[in-house]
Amino acid sequence: MFSVILILLCAVTAIALFITGRRRRDGAYRLAAAGAGTVALAIAGFTSTYTQDVGEAVVLRSVTGELAGQTTEAGLHFKAPWVETITYDTRNNTISYIGTGESNHSGGSAQGPQITFQDREGVTGNLDIVVRYSIVPDAVSDLYSEFRTQEDFVDRVLANDVRSLSRDVPAGYGTLEVFTQRPAIATAIREALGDRWRQQGVTVEEISLQEIRYSDDVKTRFDEAQAARIAVEKARAEQESARVAAETRIITAGGEADANRILSESLTEQVLRQRYIEALGKGGTIYVVPGGSDPLVQIPPAG
Repeated sequence: MFSVILILLCAVTAIALFITGRRRRDGAYRLAAAGAGTVALAIAGFTSTYTQDVGEAVVLRSVTGELAGQTTEAGLHFKAPWVETITYDTRNNTISYIGTGESNHSGGSAQGPQITFQDREGVTGNLDIVVRYSIVPDAVSDLYSEFRTQEDFVDRVLANDVRSLSRDVPAGYGTLEVFTQRPAIATAIREALGDRWRQQGVTVEEISLQEIRYSDDVKTRFDEAQAARIAVEKARAEQESARVAAETRIITAGGEADANRILSESLTEQVLRQRYIEALGKGGTIYVVPGGSDPLVQIPPAG
């Protein structure tokens, strides 16, 4: 608006000086008129262009407050001198709540202190979280119509949603589960934010649930519970090992019994007699005669 007034003043001044110069036939007035006109044209040219970086979307607003359009492509753009540009950062914006940090809003980003929550068992804890989001470029006109600036949108909607859902989600988990299921909690927060922001043209790019803190007393009880759980798991493992060893002994004993039974069934009278003969043969030459006969054994003469 100021630039438009300045252009008009320079233009009026140039016209007035030019008319005065003609009446008085004074070249100095004409020269001054040319200078004022040049300044007016320079201001008009400067205020009729704007540049836009990658990752930005620009809303155009007329001097009457009405939307005059938007641009989503990077580069040099032209507009009327009386049209104002409102820039939105559409990517790499973060909302972070960490430790004892101070509240601050700048452009599309915001930061503040840790978020306090209560879990399902009523135990109070604190968490640090960083959310990275992007805006669909085509949605900036609607965002401007409702919230005007991006800072106002972040302050009234996005930052409040992050704090609210970061409190609500852990309330569905027990104290021990909050310690052990942090990835699941982060995923639940991300999905809840995505569902809430999708209709407004905002995309959740990444969530980092950096730390969850309970009081020292709660951490002590958690450590004790962990130790008890480890002892239970160890006992179960020992029981399983003993069970497997017992089953192995049973299987081994059964196999030996089956082998003995098969061997016993196979030892017939003929088999035993054959093994007996084979055993005798290991001590020298033997002669096999029919049963019931009187064998004649030839004894060599004494040398």
